[in-house]
Amino acid sequence: MPVEQNVPRVLFDGQHLQLLHVARGGSLRLLTFDIMHARANGRNAFAKVLCERLGYDLLAIVPKHPCWYPATEMQRIVPICLALGGPLTVAYGASMGGYGALRWGRALGADHALACSPQDSIDPTVTGAHDQRYARHFRADLHRGMEVDAENLPATSIVLHDPHFRQDRFHAERLKAAGAKLLALPHMGHRTVEAVAGSANAARVFQDLLAGDLSSLRRRLLARRKESQSYRLHLASHAIQHGRHATAERVVSTVTDPWSYHRLMARLAAARQDAATEALHYQQALAAKPGCKLTRLRLERLGQDVTLSSATVIQA
Repeated sequence: MPVEQNVPRVLFDGQHLQLLHVARGGSLRLLTFDIMHARANGRNAFAKVLCERLGYDLLAIVPKHPCWYPATEMQRIVPICLALGGPLTVAYGASMGGYGALRWGRALGADHALACSPQDSIDPTVTGAHDQRYARHFRADLHRGMEVDAENLPATSIVLHDPHFRQDRFHAERLKAAGAKLLALPHMGHRTVEAVAGSANAARVFQDLLAGDLSSLRRRLLARRKESQSYRLHLASHAIQHGRHATAERVVSTVTDPWSYHRLMARLAAARQDAATEALHYQQALAAKPGCKLTRLRLERLGQDVTLSSATVIQA
């Protein structure tokens, strides 16, 4: 494939958002909305590499800050996208991007949407005590009335969510009331997008979505989640929380990341009221990630002597 086919054209460059386009002449286009941590640079976008590997066209909206795709600029982007014409379009995103796919997918010409762990709103007057994770990013001039309504949703809109993850469950239930279909991926936390990972897997996911074969889509995603590290971490955490210690220990034994392994084993030891073993695992976790402030605080609460340079301390 010629290199120039992978270089996006910048079709819009605003205060909050950038619109990128890569045309490959394929039969499918992904309309992607990036996560809150993305920063537009005219080159990178959510699922860009996936589109390169699968030969999909890419139409990507990338934020310049955590802005939740405000109407002020999205309404300027809509006619640009519609004027392109082109192939069948699937709106796709995760978290903030999942919100964008549901809120703006239909307006931008998508008949299908796959939203992973999306929000319905970040307005604290809407979310209340249910979810305050993103309240600091709310601006009344940009976000008032941002909720997803039935007329916003592409005809087939699928929301992936973890029903055990309280904040995301709140949003999923609101989106279901608007007309989205929910697909539960237990023990994935906020990382349901990992069940779409892998180009071959993703290609089949989108094929199932376009075919309307939600049973196959569900089986595929449930199977793929078991290969995810996030699945093992959340499954172990859930088992500890519910007193299933043997199950938790069995699952934790499959975790390959040393910091995550020792943090979970420390939690398990705490649940068993074994303070000495808890402290030992937190010490090992701190050795694996010396800058982890939360691990250091846990050790201090256990009466352990921990000395870390303030310059190396980072949030967990």
